[in-house]
Amino acid sequence: MVKPLFKVNTPNEVITILKDYLNLKEITRNNIEEVDIKIALHRFLAEEIAAPANLPGFNRSTMDGYAIRAEDSFGATDSLPSYLEITGEIKMGVRPEFKINPGEAVKISTGGMLPEGANAVMMVEYTEQIDDTTVEARRSISPWENVVREDEDLKTGEIILRKGHRLRPQDIGVLAGIGKTNIQIYRKPKIAIISTGNEIIPAEGEPRIGQIRDINSYTLGTCIEEAGGVPVYRGII
Repeated sequence: MVKPLFKVNTPNEVITILKDYLNLKEITRNNIEEVDIKIALHRFLAEEIAAPANLPGFNRSTMDGYAIRAEDSFGATDSLPSYLEITGEIKMGVRPEFKINPGEAVKISTGGMLPEGANAVMMVEYTEQIDDTTVEARRSISPWENVVREDEDLKTGEIILRKGHRLRPQDIGVLAGIGKTNIQIYRKPKIAIISTGNEIIPAEGEPRIGQIRDINSYTLGTCIEEAGGVPVYRGII
Protein backbone atom coordinates (compact mmCIF):
# COMPACT_ATOMS: atom_id res chain seq x y z
CA MET A 1 0.00 0.00 0.00
CA VAL A 2 1.36 3.39 -1.02
CA LYS A 3 1.50 5.87 1.85
CA PRO A 4 0.12 9.37 1.15
CA LEU A 5 2.72 12.10 0.82
CA PHE A 6 0.94 14.21 3.44
CA LYS A 7 -2.27 14.21 5.47
CA VAL A 8 -4.99 16.71 4.56
CA ASN A 9 -7.39 17.83 7.29
CA THR A 10 -11.10 18.03 6.58
CA PRO A 11 -12.89 21.39 7.05
CA ASN A 12 -14.49 20.14 10.29
CA GLU A 13 -11.09 19.07 11.61
CA VAL A 14 -9.65 22.50 10.83
CA ILE A 15 -12.55 24.22 12.60
CA THR A 16 -11.97 22.03 15.67
CA ILE A 17 -8.26 22.91 15.68
CA LEU A 18 -9.06 26.63 15.45
CA LYS A 19 -11.62 26.42 18.26
CA ASP A 20 -9.07 24.68 20.49
CA TYR A 21 -6.47 27.34 19.70
CA LEU A 22 -8.65 30.46 19.83
CA ASN A 23 -10.69 31.82 22.74
CA LEU A 24 -13.72 32.69 20.61
CA LYS A 25 -15.81 34.03 23.51
CA GLU A 26 -13.08 36.46 24.47
CA ILE A 27 -12.50 37.48 20.86
CA THR A 28 -16.18 38.21 20.19
CA ARG A 29 -16.64 40.02 23.52
CA ASN A 30 -13.80 42.42 22.72
CA ASN A 31 -14.77 43.06 19.11
CA ILE A 32 -18.12 44.84 19.30
CA GLU A 33 -18.91 48.22 17.80
CA GLU A 34 -21.95 50.47 17.53
CA VAL A 35 -23.07 51.58 14.07
CA ASP A 36 -25.97 53.32 12.38
CA ILE A 37 -28.43 50.88 10.80
CA LYS A 38 -27.87 52.57 7.43
CA ILE A 39 -24.46 50.87 7.25
CA ALA A 40 -25.36 47.66 9.11
CA LEU A 41 -26.57 45.52 6.19
CA HIS A 42 -25.13 41.97 6.28
CA ARG A 43 -23.40 42.63 9.61
CA PHE A 44 -23.84 40.28 12.60
CA LEU A 45 -25.81 41.47 15.64
CA ALA A 46 -24.01 41.55 18.98
CA GLU A 47 -27.20 42.14 20.98
CA GLU A 48 -30.74 40.84 21.25
CA ILE A 49 -33.42 43.20 19.94
CA ALA A 50 -36.88 43.30 21.54
CA ALA A 51 -39.88 45.43 20.60
CA PRO A 52 -40.09 48.43 22.97
CA ALA A 53 -43.79 48.91 22.19
CA ASN A 54 -46.64 47.51 20.13
CA LEU A 55 -46.41 48.07 16.39
CA PRO A 56 -48.14 49.80 14.66
CA GLY A 57 -49.33 51.01 18.08
CA PHE A 58 -52.90 51.78 17.03
CA ASN A 59 -55.72 50.12 15.10
CA ARG A 60 -54.91 51.11 11.52
CA SER A 61 -57.06 51.07 8.40
CA THR A 62 -55.77 49.11 5.40
CA MET A 63 -58.38 50.54 3.01
CA ASP A 64 -60.03 53.78 1.99
CA GLY A 65 -63.63 53.80 3.15
CA TYR A 66 -65.61 54.22 6.36
CA ALA A 67 -64.72 53.24 9.91
CA ILE A 68 -67.78 51.59 11.42
CA ARG A 69 -69.01 49.06 13.95
CA ALA A 70 -68.97 45.77 12.03
CA GLU A 71 -72.25 44.83 13.73
CA ASP A 72 -73.99 47.69 11.90
CA SER A 73 -73.25 46.00 8.56
CA PHE A 74 -74.50 42.51 9.40
CA GLY A 75 -76.98 41.34 6.78
CA ALA A 76 -76.30 44.25 4.40
CA THR A 77 -76.50 43.50 0.66
CA ASP A 78 -76.76 45.44 -2.61
CA SER A 79 -80.53 45.08 -2.54
CA LEU A 80 -80.89 45.67 1.21
CA PRO A 81 -78.10 48.03 2.35
CA SER A 82 -77.49 49.38 5.82
CA TYR A 83 -77.85 53.15 6.20
CA LEU A 84 -75.26 54.83 8.41
CA GLU A 85 -74.89 58.41 9.58
CA ILE A 86 -71.63 60.11 8.53
CA THR A 87 -70.38 61.92 11.63
CA GLY A 88 -66.90 63.02 10.56
CA GLU A 89 -63.62 62.23 8.86
CA ILE A 90 -60.32 60.84 10.17
CA LYS A 91 -57.32 63.09 9.54
CA MET A 92 -54.08 61.28 8.70
CA GLY A 93 -51.49 61.19 11.48
CA VAL A 94 -53.94 62.52 14.07
CA ARG A 95 -55.64 60.67 16.94
CA PRO A 96 -59.45 60.94 16.61
CA GLU A 97 -60.97 62.81 19.54
CA PHE A 98 -64.41 61.28 19.07
CA LYS A 99 -65.98 57.82 19.21
CA ILE A 100 -68.24 55.81 16.93
CA ASN A 101 -71.72 55.07 18.22
CA PRO A 102 -74.16 52.47 16.85
CA GLY A 103 -75.36 53.43 13.38
CA GLU A 104 -72.51 55.87 12.72
CA ALA A 105 -69.63 55.95 10.22
CA VAL A 106 -66.61 58.20 9.64
CA LYS A 107 -64.58 58.60 6.48
CA ILE A 108 -61.09 57.11 6.71
CA SER A 109 -58.09 56.70 4.40
CA THR A 110 -55.57 53.88 4.22
CA GLY A 111 -53.26 54.21 7.22
CA GLY A 112 -55.71 56.21 9.30
CA MET A 113 -56.32 55.49 12.99
CA LEU A 114 -59.69 53.99 13.88
CA PRO A 115 -61.65 55.99 16.47
CA GLU A 116 -62.89 54.46 19.70
CA GLY A 117 -65.92 52.24 19.11
CA ALA A 118 -65.01 51.33 15.51
CA ASN A 119 -63.87 47.77 14.82
CA ALA A 120 -63.87 47.51 11.02
CA VAL A 121 -63.51 49.48 7.80
CA MET A 122 -66.05 49.26 5.00
CA MET A 123 -64.24 49.63 1.67
CA VAL A 124 -65.43 52.64 -0.29
CA GLU A 125 -66.18 50.30 -3.23
CA TYR A 126 -69.00 48.74 -1.19
CA THR A 127 -70.62 52.02 -0.22
CA GLU A 128 -72.53 54.87 -1.79
CA GLN A 129 -72.86 58.27 -0.20
CA ILE A 130 -76.51 59.32 -0.41
CA ASP A 131 -76.04 62.86 0.91
CA ASP A 132 -73.70 64.82 3.19
CA THR A 133 -74.72 62.83 6.27
CA THR A 134 -75.79 59.39 4.99
CA VAL A 135 -73.92 56.47 3.44
CA GLU A 136 -75.16 53.10 2.21
CA ALA A 137 -73.17 50.02 3.28
CA ARG A 138 -73.83 47.29 0.71
CA ARG A 139 -72.14 44.28 2.23
CA SER A 140 -71.62 42.61 5.58
CA ILE A 141 -68.11 42.72 7.08
CA SER A 142 -66.53 40.95 10.03
CA PRO A 143 -65.08 42.58 13.13
CA TRP A 144 -61.54 43.88 12.42
CA GLU A 145 -61.91 43.41 8.67
CA ASN A 146 -59.58 45.75 6.72
CA VAL A 147 -57.81 46.70 9.96
CA VAL A 148 -54.29 46.06 11.28
CA ARG A 149 -54.61 45.64 15.05
CA GLU A 150 -52.39 47.76 17.28
CA ASP A 151 -50.09 44.83 18.17
CA GLU A 152 -50.46 42.81 14.98
CA ASP A 153 -46.96 43.54 13.65
CA LEU A 154 -45.08 43.43 16.97
CA LYS A 155 -46.01 43.03 20.63
CA THR A 156 -44.22 44.85 23.46
CA GLY A 157 -41.26 42.77 24.65
CA GLU A 158 -41.37 40.39 21.68
CA ILE A 159 -37.90 39.27 20.57
CA ILE A 160 -37.39 40.54 17.03
CA LEU A 161 -33.77 39.65 16.26
CA ARG A 162 -31.35 37.33 18.06
CA LYS A 163 -27.70 37.91 18.83
CA GLY A 164 -25.55 36.57 15.99
CA HIS A 165 -28.23 37.19 13.35
CA ARG A 166 -26.94 38.48 10.02
CA LEU A 167 -28.94 41.56 9.10
CA ARG A 168 -31.06 41.54 5.93
CA PRO A 169 -32.76 44.52 4.25
CA GLN A 170 -36.10 43.66 5.89
CA ASP A 171 -34.40 43.55 9.30
CA ILE A 172 -33.10 47.09 8.80
CA GLY A 173 -36.68 48.17 8.06
CA VAL A 174 -37.96 46.56 11.27
CA LEU A 175 -35.24 48.29 13.30
CA ALA A 176 -36.24 51.62 11.78
CA GLY A 177 -39.88 50.84 12.60
CA ILE A 178 -39.12 50.53 16.32
CA GLY A 179 -36.81 53.55 16.36
CA LYS A 180 -33.63 51.52 16.90
CA THR A 181 -31.25 53.42 14.61
CA ASN A 182 -27.98 52.48 16.34
CA ILE A 183 -27.10 48.87 17.11
CA GLN A 184 -24.29 46.77 18.54
CA ILE A 185 -22.61 44.55 15.95
CA TYR A 186 -19.50 42.39 15.80
CA ARG A 187 -16.48 43.85 14.04
CA LYS A 188 -15.60 42.12 10.81
CA PRO A 189 -12.93 39.45 11.37
CA LYS A 190 -9.72 39.89 9.39
CA ILE A 191 -8.48 36.73 7.67
CA ALA A 192 -4.95 36.49 6.28
CA ILE A 193 -4.45 34.67 2.98
CA ILE A 194 -1.07 33.22 2.03
CA SER A 195 -0.33 31.46 -1.24
CA THR A 196 2.49 28.93 -1.32
CA GLY A 197 4.30 27.28 -4.19
CA ASN A 198 7.29 28.06 -6.39
CA GLU A 199 5.12 27.71 -9.48
CA ILE A 200 2.69 30.48 -8.43
CA ILE A 201 3.09 34.05 -9.69
CA PRO A 202 0.97 37.19 -9.11
CA ALA A 203 -2.23 37.37 -11.15
CA GLU A 204 -0.97 40.40 -13.06
CA GLY A 205 2.19 38.56 -14.15
CA GLU A 206 2.87 36.64 -17.36
CA PRO A 207 3.48 32.96 -16.52
CA ARG A 208 6.34 31.06 -18.07
CA ILE A 209 6.14 27.37 -18.85
CA GLY A 210 5.41 25.51 -15.61
CA GLN A 211 4.01 28.55 -13.79
CA ILE A 212 0.41 29.50 -12.96
CA ARG A 213 -1.20 32.70 -11.77
CA ASP A 214 -2.40 33.01 -8.18
CA ILE A 215 -6.08 32.02 -8.35
CA ASN A 216 -6.82 30.80 -4.84
CA SER A 217 -6.03 34.10 -3.10
CA TYR A 218 -8.72 35.90 -5.06
CA THR A 219 -11.22 33.07 -4.75
CA LEU A 220 -10.73 32.73 -1.00
CA GLY A 221 -10.73 36.51 -0.54
CA THR A 222 -14.12 36.95 -2.13
CA CYS A 223 -15.47 33.98 -0.14
CA ILE A 224 -14.31 35.71 3.05
CA GLU A 225 -16.01 38.96 2.01
CA GLU A 226 -19.20 37.09 1.16
CA ALA A 227 -19.17 35.49 4.63
CA GLY A 228 -18.76 38.88 6.32
CA GLY A 229 -15.01 39.03 6.86
CA VAL A 230 -12.13 41.18 5.61
CA PRO A 231 -9.46 39.40 3.54
CA VAL A 232 -5.85 40.42 4.16
CA TYR A 233 -3.66 39.41 1.22
CA ARG A 234 -0.18 38.40 2.44
CA GLY A 235 1.21 37.48 -0.94
CA ILE A 236 3.07 34.42 -2.22
CA ILE A 237 5.77 32.63 -0.25
